[in-house]
Amino acid sequence: MKKGVLNIVFIVCFWAGFSQPYENGLNSFTHATKESCHCDSAILKSLKLKHLKKQKITVFEACELLCNQKQNHPYLEKLIAEKGLPLKFSFIPIVQNVVRVDKYNQVGLWGLNYIYALHNGLRMGKYVDQRKDPFAATIAATKQLEKFIAKYEDPNWTVLAFWTSPSYIQSVKKVAQSESWEECKPFIKSECLNQLHLLNDLYKIDSSKAIISSNKKSKTADLDSIYLNETISYNAIYDLTFLDLSNINKNNPALLKPYIPSNLKISVTKNEKEKLSSVLPELSNYQKSLDKVQLKSMKFKKKYEVKQGDNLGKIAIENEITVDEIMKWNNLKTTTIYIGEKLILFEEEDPSSSMNFEKYIVKKGDELWSIAQKFNGVTTKNILAYNYLTNIKKGEILKIPMK
Repeated sequence: MKKGVLNIVFIVCFWAGFSQPYENGLNSFTHATKESCHCDSAILKSLKLKHLKKQKITVFEACELLCNQKQNHPYLEKLIAEKGLPLKFSFIPIVQNVVRVDKYNQVGLWGLNYIYALHNGLRMGKYVDQRKDPFAATIAATKQLEKFIAKYEDPNWTVLAFWTSPSYIQSVKKVAQSESWEECKPFIKSECLNQLHLLNDLYKIDSSKAIISSNKKSKTADLDSIYLNETISYNAIYDLTFLDLSNINKNNPALLKPYIPSNLKISVTKNEKEKLSSVLPELSNYQKSLDKVQLKSMKFKKKYEVKQGDNLGKIAIENEITVDEIMKWNNLKTTTIYIGEKLILFEEEDPSSSMNFEKYIVKKGDELWSIAQKFNGVTTKNILAYNYLTNIKKGEILKIPMK
């Protein structure tokens, strides 16, 4: 074994330089558990866990981290056990989330990178990233750990491969000229070893039975699930069910946009499932009508060719429209226009003379369905019919048709 080679060969550890806890990260992990987590202080004080100090974590904070995971993800240890994997693997998410590893685009509870997630059946795309779903991510992570334990037949190599990559393991073994974990340890970045030690310390705390109780009820205990055959927007769902979709958002962290992708199992309450099931036959056609409603509510006015001396303000005034509308209709990024350029202009059809409108200023975080929810009997389709919309933005003024 040639230790001197270490000075020549640079080995990349994906965790290098990121061994400090997140700023406020520990507090966010422990805050929710202090009232419901009870630990035996005598047992905790008797444990000699020197590696916790290197991560600036007290033994009591570590106990709270364990409580938090048991309360919010009670299925985690069960899934690890079902795969026949070492129990300490179930504490990888704690290390993953307390230690900074975000630079490498690792996402969710397990910090899965794109390749590991893809190879283990998770969906990632425009509308969904299942790495953000703790349960789905746990299933994928256990599959990946199962592959690594079969390959390396050693828990330490398995965890290190999961945190870095098989190529990193290969590089370490090549430099050390050995397959032995103990002989390779001097060639592994200290940050990686510290995190492995932290994992072992968490396992020791859990094995010591210092955690007396963890009584918080699981958030997912009363949830059911449902599939949709087509991608459907929250707007369409709201119009047909008038459900509070913020609740679906909370229970489905994998959803990235206000859409439910096709053939994706989502978590819903029994009431939500009943309402969604009752409108399933109508959702597809309604979504199509919603996509077209804005164009139906606008009639083509003309193509306007830019002349010398024109600017968007002048064109807007002459045609009784706004600069923002011209920019939206023509996908303009700036107000600069050129002589000879052709612009498409629309005008709204005259609404019914009996129709009254209320103005609404879009706030941060608003979605079309959540705005409709604020007005009794108003649907997203109603709003679309009287506002030329592609995306809504903070500060935009909408006309809300009032019956």
